[in-house]
Amino acid sequence: MVIVTRVLMEIDTLLKKLSPENYRTDAMRTLIVIPCYNARSTLEDVIKRTPKEFRAGLLVVDDGSTDDTINVLEKNDIKFIRHQRNLGYGAAQKTGFRFAVRNGYDLVVILHADGQYPPEKIQSLISPIIKEEADIVSGSRMLKESNRREMPILRNVGNRFLSLLENLALGTSLNCYHCGFRAYSKKFLESVNFTLNSNGFEFDSEILFQAVSKGFRIKQIPIDAHYGKEISYLKPLTYGLSILRIVSNYTFCRLHITKSEQYTGRLEICLHPS
Repeated sequence: MVIVTRVLMEIDTLLKKLSPENYRTDAMRTLIVIPCYNARSTLEDVIKRTPKEFRAGLLVVDDGSTDDTINVLEKNDIKFIRHQRNLGYGAAQKTGFRFAVRNGYDLVVILHADGQYPPEKIQSLISPIIKEEADIVSGSRMLKESNRREMPILRNVGNRFLSLLENLALGTSLNCYHCGFRAYSKKFLESVNFTLNSNGFEFDSEILFQAVSKGFRIKQIPIDAHYGKEISYLKPLTYGLSILRIVSNYTFCRLHITKSEQYTGRLEICLHPS
């Protein structure tokens, strides 16, 4: 009886280890892409805060930095790809996505270099994809009342207004379209032509529009965001107008007034160097 009990306990332990909650990077290859531009003062802390099991999967895309970001990368022995000139936040993501697809990664996480988003939450971010509950997972600063109170007032109002417009256009109920802390499945990245998206900050909204247009599942998880002395290169007015353009273009496409490969194209084009 004792032997049987011990065997059952060992089987139970094995099953727990094999459960989706315990799948980590050894089960699904995860690439952590960090787009950065002149991030010398914050990047090293983000790297150190990244859980050890994910550090081997770090890839920094240096978008033409003019400070000594490169020294931080070499000091910490981090894989990196460097743009010769500043192309934009969206362009840095495209570079990371291409690298992931060409090298057979199953998951891609986007993590900012300024420390605003918590690298400690990477496992929570990718878990819904591992458990096949979602194709894209986005952090959201709007799911917690405390975060909404801490967010700068103009950013809070702008975020809510633009997200409302995007929800109306897409028929969705996401509470935030503008958080850059995200995870994407390989299946999704191979199914959309993200190279047609903007090279700027509006890339984050465009790729969600592509996801909804093709029926992919999006899930949000609550995260804390840090609002400190990090430098932001986002211009609010320009960004807001860009989101309005995306909403109108998508609406015209959905009503068959115009056609756009952005919402119907697949990945093939981005498997080749641009």
